[in-house]
Amino acid sequence: MDKLKKSKLYGEFYKLPYSNMETLKTHDKTFTKIYETYKIIWTNRNKNPLYRTLKNKYLNIEELAIAISSLITKFLITYSQIDDIDTRVDFAKRCGITILSDALLEYTNFNNKQPLLKCVDDVRDFMDYIDL
Repeated sequence: MDKLKKSKLYGEFYKLPYSNMETLKTHDKTFTKIYETYKIIWTNRNKNPLYRTLKNKYLNIEELAIAISSLITKFLITYSQIDDIDTRVDFAKRCGITILSDALLEYTNFNNKQPLLKCVDDVRDFMDYIDL
């Protein structure tokens, strides 16, 4: 769990004890939107391979890049459905769209796999943390 607390992607959530998860889901609008986005991915796991792809540790880097791109798309769909501008900005920062996009750009432009692999690990750890 110490590794999770140092995560740039979702580190702020790991600082809280897991017992606070229900409180976050109830009172934190941004966390609720992030959780709901991951929940949709989990719910559609039989129709859409994104969940299985994100959880599979034996995929090549190209498949992982496609999965992260799909995750960004899911976040952008959720982003577009948020009416309040302050909540939108908070959601965009806290769900890590910029970090995920930067990792993809680093891989596509410079063939640097490390940021992308780190993001994939962080996403997997977060999915485990929220029990998905």
